[in-house]
Amino acid sequence: MRVACVHIAGLAAQAAAIDNPQLRGQPVIIGGSRFDDAPVCDVSTEAIECGVTAGMRLRQAYGLCPQAVFLPRNEYLCKALFEAVLDILDGFSPAVEIEADNCVCLDLTSVKNERDTAGSILHDIVIGTGLRASL
Repeated sequence: MRVACVHIAGLAAQAAAIDNPQLRGQPVIIGGSRFDDAPVCDVSTEAIECGVTAGMRLRQAYGLCPQAVFLPRNEYLCKALFEAVLDILDGFSPAVEIEADNCVCLDLTSVKNERDTAGSILHDIVIGTGLRASL
């Protein structure tokens, strides 16, 4: 059996930028207000470059990246986008299994050209959802 894993890094941060295109290219930190003591749920690539990581406290993230936009997680949008990804993956494999809220494995045993299939999967995810994924 050959299995592929599709991972969507920064799903909640990407969802925020899809919902509000003005956030693209800006550091975004998901989890709540910059002064909350709650943990960071998710971060954009730009916030990662400032040293922010998921799990650290929002106050600490603010200290590392004060220019970031701080937002709560949009559960509805994240779920809708993830469901759209699942629908796309169903077109590539009869066996699709959720591993986490941003990771899906699929059976590619019957695929003849893995490289072309991988490219098609990633392309269809971007076109269908706006999300960047890795495989």
